[in-house]
Amino acid sequence: MSDKKVLGMSLFGIIKNKEPWHRAHEVGMSEEVRIWFDKGVSDLDVARYLFDGSKFSAAAFYCQQSVEKMLKALLIQNKGELVKTHSVRRLAEILKLPEDLKNRIGELEDIERLSRYPLKGVIKKYENYDIKNYLKICEEVMEWIKNKLES
Repeated sequence: MSDKKVLGMSLFGIIKNKEPWHRAHEVGMSEEVRIWFDKGVSDLDVARYLFDGSKFSAAAFYCQQSVEKMLKALLIQNKGELVKTHSVRRLAEILKLPEDLKNRIGELEDIERLSRYPLKGVIKKYENYDIKNYLKICEEVMEWIKNKLES
């Protein structure tokens, strides 16, 4: 590996300095699917970075965004269309994901709004253990979707 800073993982390996990934065609994946998946993986990297800096609320938000974008990649691959929603639970239902994975994804459902907007003057406070759990969910989703996209 070179001394370039690693910015993210694409479906087939490391992206260095945002170099384009050109192997989507090898598994019958459209460029749009690849872009959505890679953006989700990039958001996961941002979540890890924010977690390492103890920015837990922002890390939670990027965990939710990561899963949302990876689910949308699979949705575009399977259904040929994008559903405009921030509900990861709804996306998981549409995709008919396994129940255990849907339940894990459901833990991220309200983060998109709770981590960003002061509801009744309060922004939800996230702890270290919350983010560790959310990062694990993201990694599980990433691996599961990666396997589906490659098959």
